Amino acid sequence: MITKTEVLNALQTVQDPELGEDLVSLNMIRDIRIEGDRVSFTAVLTTPACLLGMEFQERCEEAVRRLPGVQEVTITMSADVGTTRAPAQENLVPTVKNVVAIGSVKGGVGKSTVYDRHYGKLNMTYSPDREELTPRNSEGEKQHA
Repeated sequence: MITKTEVLNALQTVQDPELGEDLVSLNMIRDIRIEGDRVSFTAVLTTPACLLGMEFQERCEEAVRRLPGVQEVTITMSADVGTTRAPAQENLVPTVKNVVAIGSVKGGVGKSTVYDRHYGKLNMTYSPDREELTPRNSEGEKQHA
């Protein structure tokens, strides 16, 4: 019979090359279920845009399939984007969950467009040359004073 400990031990061989630790130590393996010869679990990445997601999935499946008695491996890929705040910034912007910084020293290179395509419409844009925030309307267009 396959045990959870055996599955975790097998998955400890899968390393995150960027962080230099195995996925189990990084708490990226969750919800292990064993039903006869079938093993399923969730691999939780640090970002949904992780370029190594498919590689992790393949390596995890290979590691678990090496266990005696395993016939089927089902992996659910997920992402857990945590939020961090410095203590001094606890209520800096109460309605904002995450801040994404996109920068360039040149204007007109598509910073807002890149953000919009990946995260949705911006509500505010910061212009460092004018040291001001420019509000945007519901369609994402800049509102000039």
